[in-house]
Amino acid sequence: MSFASLPTELYTTISEFCDRQQLASLARVNHSFHGLFNSLLYQGNIRCENSRASCVRWAARRGSLSTLKLALAYGADINSNGKAPDESWTSGRDYAAPLHLAIKNDFQDMVVWLLDHGARLDVEAYRLCFCSKRRPYVNPLSLWYPLHFAVCHSSEPILSLLLQRGAYYSAELRLGLYCAVEHGKLSAVDMFLQHPEMVPLYQDPNRVSALHYVVHCEDTPVACQLVHRLVDHGVPIDAICEGRTALLALVAKKRFKPAIALLERGADASLDVEPQFWAGMVDLCLDQDYTIKMEEAEQEGQASVAEELRQDRRKLLSLLIAGGVDVNRPTIGSQSTVRPLFSALRYGRDLECLKMMLDAGASIKDAARLHNQPNSEKLIAGDIPAYENLEMYKPLLCFLLEKGARVDSVGGEDSALGKCCGDDPPLRGNEVLEFLAEHATLMNVSVEFVEGLMGR
Repeated sequence: MSFASLPTELYTTISEFCDRQQLASLARVNHSFHGLFNSLLYQGNIRCENSRASCVRWAARRGSLSTLKLALAYGADINSNGKAPDESWTSGRDYAAPLHLAIKNDFQDMVVWLLDHGARLDVEAYRLCFCSKRRPYVNPLSLWYPLHFAVCHSSEPILSLLLQRGAYYSAELRLGLYCAVEHGKLSAVDMFLQHPEMVPLYQDPNRVSALHYVVHCEDTPVACQLVHRLVDHGVPIDAICEGRTALLALVAKKRFKPAIALLERGADASLDVEPQFWAGMVDLCLDQDYTIKMEEAEQEGQASVAEELRQDRRKLLSLLIAGGVDVNRPTIGSQSTVRPLFSALRYGRDLECLKMMLDAGASIKDAARLHNQPNSEKLIAGDIPAYENLEMYKPLLCFLLEKGARVDSVGGEDSALGKCCGDDPPLRGNEVLEFLAEHATLMNVSVEFVEGLMGR
């Protein structure tokens, strides 16, 4: 009896001892063998479809609709992402259902066929892309629905198709709109805003609105456009998520232009509701990293860049003040309490910003105090070591001294003059001392204090 004339049942038994490559070879022997062993090949693959070798995912990656149809005809699960029930998401593998893969590879005909034949819109994929969910707004484990890939990794026709089929979420409790905003996809944002199920007031369980995601859009002009489009469609402008409005989030990330756009649309600058051991809105506006970026641009001959950065910050500060921000909001540390005027001097290093602060009622007297010296006035004395680069601070110090910032002691505490004359003076202490003495007046130092120093 020849091998070809064996009973079909025996072939089936033989196939159980063959690996995938051997079955594929048998299927290519002749037409009869193909009809028998090809089905066994598919069925064996389906039983092991948690492996990377799944024919379903192979077909979806390569756009082979005929292979996909055949695998499904032999019993493959159209919605399997390859994850076993007892397998952890963090096992190191990637997981994706055919619909995820077809969308990501822009196979529109396959996407249509899958949707027509029962592909679900809430199956999760993992490690199919490098997009990460931003904390604290969502669970950081990046499990994505098919809609995410339509928004971020495919074409508008496929996104439109998914929206027509009822897709609305890109992950559990996360709107597809959020992905479109974060990635700066203006056309996708427009499609979501025009969606019949669009709920402008929606916030996820962490109270995040679509405006909070503007902070992650790296394209500044696009981010500004997003602000206007979202506000135009009724997204709440002052929603608070974990102590932060979208405005505060933008200022904290130094995204000043979209922050300005929010203020121009009516954002409430007085909602500076973070705990007082964190920097407030004005302190964040006057952040040192931003100042250094501006100064480095000047040093590198990029005067126009530096000036744009400077004007952005001045405009932002002006709008914050006009919008009701507290220019005397305290930041309470372990040993001292400082207020925004201290940040304006120490970190902002911009005379115009300093003037705006004082015009708005910023207190020189309370700008910096030690907890164990409740009557201390430490605005200037508190940071004498920083004045090693005195030229940088001279215009600011002159202005503050003219306005009465004290360089003496009012109750025996450390003072600016005292530090310069002490046993351990700061670097370039004599130069600082000469500068302070030159600008001392009866408004900022008493005769008795000077006589006491001279009598040491």
